[in-house]
Amino acid sequence: MALKNKKLISQLLKGKKIKKGFLIAYYTTIEYQGVDNAAIKKNLLSDKQHRSLFIVPKRLIKSAVDRNKIKRRLKEAFRTNDNVLPSNVLVGFRYNCNIIHFYHSISDTVGNIIKLIDNTHINKNNTIIPHSAPK
Repeated sequence: MALKNKKLISQLLKGKKIKKGFLIAYYTTIEYQGVDNAAIKKNLLSDKQHRSLFIVPKRLIKSAVDRNKIKRRLKEAFRTNDNVLPSNVLVGFRYNCNIIHFYHSISDTVGNIIKLIDNTHINKNNTIIPHSAPK
């Protein structure tokens, strides 16, 4: 599901960042304290799908058709690999290359990033602790 709330987008972009190949991934947990509107909070709490953001800059890919093609490939790659993520994680992907990659390379990169995110645990202070670390 698309991420449209400005507060959540700014929270996501201030979160942790992973650079892997031609993608930059941003991720953080949802903090409901910063959301004032009760309707938005209810929608976020009842939503079972992951909130995601896909960015393809116009300065790198000039054609709107090509930007939309890359976004479709990113969305499909995320949809096929998102089953391992916890439901309270916001994820954003920024395409950081001026050439159009094939779906399989995008899917492999997104899958690797999701595995990296899944191998970490995000606590309430937004610090990353590996699963193997003692509590």
